[in-house]
Amino acid sequence: MEIFINKPDGYAPFGPQDDHIISHAKRKVTPVEVDSLFYINSPETEATEISTISSYQEWVETGWKQRHGTYKAAGRFSDKLVEESIELREAYHTFYQSGSEIEPSDATELLSELGDVLWCATALASNSSADIDSAIKKRMYAYTMGIIYYDEVEKIPNANNRYLDDGYRFKTSNIPWRDQASVLSTKFADIELSDFDKLIADGFEPLPSPAMNIPTDEPFSSVGESIMLASFDAITLRGLVNQQFNYGETKNTYIMPERYDGMAQDIAVIVSEIYLNVAYIAHHSLGLRLEDVVAKNIAKINARIQANRVDKTDGARDPELL
Repeated sequence: MEIFINKPDGYAPFGPQDDHIISHAKRKVTPVEVDSLFYINSPETEATEISTISSYQEWVETGWKQRHGTYKAAGRFSDKLVEESIELREAYHTFYQSGSEIEPSDATELLSELGDVLWCATALASNSSADIDSAIKKRMYAYTMGIIYYDEVEKIPNANNRYLDDGYRFKTSNIPWRDQASVLSTKFADIELSDFDKLIADGFEPLPSPAMNIPTDEPFSSVGESIMLASFDAITLRGLVNQQFNYGETKNTYIMPERYDGMAQDIAVIVSEIYLNVAYIAHHSLGLRLEDVVAKNIAKINARIQANRVDKTDGARDPELL
């Protein structure tokens, strides 16, 4: 269900570059080849300009080793995302095992791995012509309209109100994040990275389903559960992008806009959940913001691009690039 429109002058995802795919995506990209290694779409973008989800998504379109909007790029980023989700679990395990004697290097590694997961998921969204900003707004709408917390009340005889038939009534006063989620779901401007801070600080939990806003004495989510959800989303995302490009035996079969763009929306939903889980993990494990994750990621990727060491196949990295 479409509940808002895309920004008319803001970021718009590009369409696929593979010949057998047709898409309604608004923007066609002509990558700039640099040193026969990277395809850079927006080299003029400065890291200091990154303050919104859309500007980060556009920045992530730099430093690719495959042409944008292709199956090769989808394969590279989906495999890398699964790899990074495994490294995130390992980094969290090391961090968690440290207990009260947490080493600064363990915290830095966890922050770095959160950024790697975010970067790969964002690249997959762009490669699939999916708008993350729009997906997050839709997801916030789903959380806002999910099953609301409720209290047990005195049973009312012969009550006709279906909400009171079982002696329960719905109440929203115990959901401080719900108003913030509602604001984000209808925000016409781009979502700011800082918007996530208030949402998480107000107690938002990225649940397996937005319809799971049920009453509990303790928070449903935990950092460990969000780590597992991010890993599950990584595997799901890999399957979706492979289906979307539909290569293999059907390589010569044209994929029409309705199918390709429909799957792009599904991909965007999964990526939006990764964003929510990354923000939750950063806040509850490191006491940091999504902005901190993005800032660390930008510094790391920029340094690797400048050193021609984007991934492990490019050669040994100096310690400051790890």
